[in-house]
Amino acid sequence: MASEVLCGLLFRLLLPVCLAAACLFRYNWLSFVYLIYLLLIPLFAEPTKTTMQGHTGRLLKSLCFTSMTFLLLHIIYQITINSLLAGDNIEPNFNCSSWERSIRQLGFESVRGADAGNGIRVFIPDIGMFVVGLVTWLLCRSLENVSQHNSDFELDDQEKEDEEENKKSEKLELEDELLFEDFELGDEDCELPEEEEVDVEDGELEEADVEESTKMKILRQIADVASKLKEIIGNLITSAGKVVVTILLGLTGMMLPSLTSTVYFFTFLGLCTWWSFCRTFDPLLFSCLCVLMAIFSAGHLITLYLYQFQFFQEAVPPGNTYASLFGISPVVQTDCSHTWMFRVNPDLEWHHFVNPIMLLVLYYTLATLIRLWLQESEDMQVKEKAGETEEREEPESSESNMTVYTAEKKRQLWRMAHYRTDERHLLTTQDGCSTPEVCV
Repeated sequence: MASEVLCGLLFRLLLPVCLAAACLFRYNWLSFVYLIYLLLIPLFAEPTKTTMQGHTGRLLKSLCFTSMTFLLLHIIYQITINSLLAGDNIEPNFNCSSWERSIRQLGFESVRGADAGNGIRVFIPDIGMFVVGLVTWLLCRSLENVSQHNSDFELDDQEKEDEEENKKSEKLELEDELLFEDFELGDEDCELPEEEEVDVEDGELEEADVEESTKMKILRQIADVASKLKEIIGNLITSAGKVVVTILLGLTGMMLPSLTSTVYFFTFLGLCTWWSFCRTFDPLLFSCLCVLMAIFSAGHLITLYLYQFQFFQEAVPPGNTYASLFGISPVVQTDCSHTWMFRVNPDLEWHHFVNPIMLLVLYYTLATLIRLWLQESEDMQVKEKAGETEEREEPESSESNMTVYTAEKKRQLWRMAHYRTDERHLLTTQDGCSTPEVCV
């Protein structure tokens, strides 16, 4: 069975790397869908027995279904093209025609005449995402099955414990009623073995109560320590996250100077200037700033990716003023004679390739911080609701203590009525109270 740690590593590490590779080696609308999944992953909670029944489980299911659909459509398109070429229904040189260009930008391109590397490049993103998504979903789905199996056992144990408690309570009620009736009638012919049995049962009940109280104290102490550790780790992540976000904003703004990069750079200067005056940001204000920067960086990434399409490069040429002003550069180039070939633009420098990576790292950091802040607020709401339920349960516990006290008083009254005078004095001195006090 897969553990939650393994599922977390698959969901946070392996799946984003595979999605990034699928977007990097193929530029079309099908890979654009994988880019959307790549941007959604840091916003979703890690796979657990509860989240797999919610949005995280549905995200993994949709990823498996989407990749499988894309793979089937690829196979159908290749079969259709080869059959049309075999029947001479289309021209052999159909590259860069109107219908071929639109279909290729959609995500379906012919691999006729392609080498092994480029042929694999066309299919491997869909195959890889289907395999990785299916493995991740199956492993994380086992957590849900384990939780259901354990919950069934817990329900059975709880039912058994409830039955035992009900039997014990019924026995105690019957004994208390008999003892009280004997006290009222003044029956002095009771036998000593019955008294010894009652005392033994009282001792066993007291020992069980002591064991339960110690277990509850230990559990409460462990819960308190765990909550304190969680608060400390959350504070460390939040404080370190602010520093990391500030550094990433500065690096992203300086990597490729452009009009869009000035947003990151000016935000970096504003944060550093504000902190240089020993001022602190309101948490709500800083969280709103992170949300805005996450939206802006995601839009920047999507714009850079869409510009790699042949249609957008023809609409806005690479040497255009607007493309240079906004820092949009073509990473790949299209050759109509070999449309299946992956050709990188040789005129670009290293910072043109590092800039999208910095944008992705910045977005992931911001999205992770936003998700952690939302989880903290949800945990606080859960704690408040738990505190309200505990306050409501306190009167019920006091009533149960009163019932136990009255039952114990009945036993003392019965003993006082059935023991002789000397034994009665000895009993009162052992109990630490006088007979009138007991009667009262």
